[in-house]
Amino acid sequence: MTQPLGERFMKQVDDSAQAYLMDHDPASLEQFLTQLQQSELLLDQLPIPYLILDEKLNIVFCTYEFASLLGLSLKSIDPFKPRQTFAKYINSNLRAFIDWIADEHSIQGFEILLHTSLEARFIAFRRTQSFGRKKLYHLKCVPSEQFLLLNSEVNVYKTVFNHVDKAVFITDQNGKIQTVNPKFTELLGYEARVAVGRRFDYLFDDKGRLVRDEIEIKLLEQNRWRGRVSLITQSQGTMTFSLSVILPAANVEQLERVERVYIAESIEDQLDLEDELKKRAETDALTQLHNRTAFNRYFTSAFTEAQRTGDKLSLMFIDLDSFKRLNDSYGHDKGDMLLKMLSERLLNCIRSSDFVARLGGDEFIIMLEGEMEERFLAGIAEKILAAINAPFQLGDLLYQSSVSIGIAAYPQDALDESGLLRAADSAMYVAKKNGRNRFHFYDNTELKHENKGPEIRDEITQALASGAIKAFYQPIHNIETGRVVGFEALARLVLSDDDIRLPGYFLPHIQGDALMLQLGMHIASLVFAMADILVARGYETYITLNLSADQLRSVKLIDHLELLTTNHPTGRSLVKVEITEVVLFEDDEQVALNIEKLIGLGLDIVLDDFGTGYASILALKKFNFSAIKIDRNFIRDIQNPKSVSLLEGMISLLQSLSLDIVCEGIEQESQLQFLREHGCTLGQGFYYAKAFPKTKLLKYYRDHC
Repeated sequence: MTQPLGERFMKQVDDSAQAYLMDHDPASLEQFLTQLQQSELLLDQLPIPYLILDEKLNIVFCTYEFASLLGLSLKSIDPFKPRQTFAKYINSNLRAFIDWIADEHSIQGFEILLHTSLEARFIAFRRTQSFGRKKLYHLKCVPSEQFLLLNSEVNVYKTVFNHVDKAVFITDQNGKIQTVNPKFTELLGYEARVAVGRRFDYLFDDKGRLVRDEIEIKLLEQNRWRGRVSLITQSQGTMTFSLSVILPAANVEQLERVERVYIAESIEDQLDLEDELKKRAETDALTQLHNRTAFNRYFTSAFTEAQRTGDKLSLMFIDLDSFKRLNDSYGHDKGDMLLKMLSERLLNCIRSSDFVARLGGDEFIIMLEGEMEERFLAGIAEKILAAINAPFQLGDLLYQSSVSIGIAAYPQDALDESGLLRAADSAMYVAKKNGRNRFHFYDNTELKHENKGPEIRDEITQALASGAIKAFYQPIHNIETGRVVGFEALARLVLSDDDIRLPGYFLPHIQGDALMLQLGMHIASLVFAMADILVARGYETYITLNLSADQLRSVKLIDHLELLTTNHPTGRSLVKVEITEVVLFEDDEQVALNIEKLIGLGLDIVLDDFGTGYASILALKKFNFSAIKIDRNFIRDIQNPKSVSLLEGMISLLQSLSLDIVCEGIEQESQLQFLREHGCTLGQGFYYAKAFPKTKLLKYYRDHC
């Protein structure tokens, strides 16, 4: 297929004989004939009829097999004095034979009938060897029956070559294309007249040229290669093909002297299918975001690139707050609706180049590549918090939600993939433990503290048993008169007079733990005992007791408070219970029942941290609060016009509802003056006093009553 059939037959002569007969280039005809005589024994062993004729068709050389066929003796053949003419053995069409052998451009075989005792019929193929003006004709003769059988096989191969549904092109050892089939033109767009004769380099892009080196190495090892490669088509640009390369060589020594057969099949449709399957495998079925599998693959690639280039890579680990309660209270269909709507809001908060995935359940992650200042990351986190805070319409349910966000960046927070993930996850848990609905940047010192969790829980267990957990009291003053009107009870771990640990040291490690309930009951007992003392002294001041969401949800703790009100009938009139906005937001039926039960026990309820969560006017009307505490962040940022506007709006709202207002975090005279001018009733903060132990409470009251 790559060459005319005549040339192929001539190439089948034994390699050593071919060197003497054709490839060797003697200086003269006489020198060649001398060499021919010297190699006679070797040439006699050629497996096919072979002879050499001079210009007069005299036999210069003949193999033993052919000489026997003609009835000649090899001794009668002298290359220097040829006496036997081949013409007399041709039984028919001698003129046509003479014209054929003289036609140097003819590449076809010629059928001759030899006049011998066997009436043999052959297909002859010839090559011409020139010595100046003199010429010799080399003939190989193949029996017609054998040739017809072989030619039939060739026709079969040719039919396959022309009709196979794959592009086939054959090159020589130097990469020059010898022939192409019709499918080659159809798939790659190059006509045969354009392709044949050119080196095949133009078919390969830069990446494909690298693959060519791999192909040659594999051919030397196994005579074949198979893989995927990009080829440049004439009309459709670069396309991906499945390419097989075959080296039809008999042995290693022939490798550099035979053609390469290239068989290419377009796999664009297969690639589209693979891409679709890959997309499905890496897409979260519910939200249509990337899933954990996609994140792992993309994160590994992006992290490797960041290490190579020195660029920054940031992660935001996002966890939906109190998602389980939504599923438990309203069903998983509502939970699924929330996750889908939340995903859409997340996409609207980031750039198209940023990567967002749902890792599973209510966990999401955002990956941001490139240099980003902390303030920029904080801006994105604030945007996400605001977007998620807006109510979700889940069918007939109007629902408010929040997320906790942990932020970590390479390389300052971690130097490997798993370390960066742990850092972002750790920061998220800090945000959740600090009250949720907020973001937090990773801090290595916090991680060290986090790892001490088991040790700290053991410490709290021992402290509760030994009484090292104390109630400290921070005073609450009337802003107008300056008189003390109440105290907020705060838990402290007292290791010594000089080593007093604040709640931030131990609360994050006991959230959701039985120790949290034990702590709540312990502080409640101390508060009621202190209230009895105040009543006995005739002091008219209250004490507030903080209850977390977990504590307020506990029936066991509520039962304990009921017991305390029974055992302290006089002191209970001075005890108030503080709850945070987050408790109201969670819309937990058990929490609502327990709040109503506390009110039924005669305990006033104070709403803490107003302005940081989601308490609505309906929630303010639903429960009979005795006071509302405005979060310290609004007081601290009183110089900010936006904060002032929000603060004025909240004060106006609460005054319209005839609720007492307690402003936390007062530290400066200017803050106090602002609150006084706006009609705020009560305040607490370092401006008045820090929290102190019960031994100082009575004296403080006497000094400020």
